[in-house]
Amino acid sequence: MSGDRRYADNLGDSAINAGAGERDSANSIVEAPGQPTWGCNEFHLSLSRTVAIRAHQLEPLLQALRSSLRRWQRFATELGQMAVFVNDARTRTFLSLRTLPETDSQFKELVRRVDKAFMTQELAVFYE
Repeated sequence: MSGDRRYADNLGDSAINAGAGERDSANSIVEAPGQPTWGCNEFHLSLSRTVAIRAHQLEPLLQALRSSLRRWQRFATELGQMAVFVNDARTRTFLSLRTLPETDSQFKELVRRVDKAFMTQELAVFYE
């Protein structure tokens, strides 16, 4: 399963976030009949919900995030079953790969730290 192994570090880099289509073996988007699709060339790990940030909030938020995540150590995880999520506005669908239970506590701690930084700027925290 080494091809499925992903590594997460300070700001992460391992979840799949794609539009309504599926990826074929050449990593291109396979069209879903009647559905718009968007490609995603870079993968990421979402540790927060998408929020609008005002210009005056940016630097304090970045400082809080850096402080909170500064000493975070890398860890390895394998990805498990696929799951589908829809955003609050029901305008985007996300295909994701679940993490394995062995690393759930590490991911939850990362989210908790990001939430704490978001709260300093009165931003919405991650989904419960």
